[in-house]
Amino acid sequence: MLKKITENVEIHQTLPDIPNLTPEELKKEWDKGCKIIKQAFNELIDSLIDAEVLESKKKFDYSTEEQVIGKWIDGKSVYRKIITGSLTKSGTYTAASLLDTEYDTITKLDIITKNTDPITSQYYSSTTSNIRCYIVPASKQLKVEIGSEYPTVPLDYIITLEYTKTID
Repeated sequence: MLKKITENVEIHQTLPDIPNLTPEELKKEWDKGCKIIKQAFNELIDSLIDAEVLESKKKFDYSTEEQVIGKWIDGKSVYRKIITGSLTKSGTYTAASLLDTEYDTITKLDIITKNTDPITSQYYSSTTSNIRCYIVPASKQLKVEIGSEYPTVPLDYIITLEYTKTID
């Protein structure tokens, strides 16, 4: 834990090399040096604490609620939302409606399954033993598709959706 220097901390330093100083002037010079050292040290501690706070703000919890997680290359905020669900048989299902989400650019769309080895989805895959997720732009529907030959049904899935917004 970072701590600042308080007034009761003694700083050991050499005496100023100024001839013929009175005791009061010597004390004043001594105190000035101590003050400069304490101020510089405390400013360093402040900057380290600020950096630590900034770094902690970059961390976030995965959540089904929309969160701002950073900036995209165009300067817009990037949002993340987690969507969970379960499939009981092969087919195509609507995992979520994105009608209320004014998304502009999808920056990440991944799916993993909980009761099999994790599988990262492919945006467009034609295999019958695959699971994938994709967005239908016209209807703003997030779809999950499980192939007819997928080895584990039923299965639970987790979708990570990251995007920028048109109104940001």
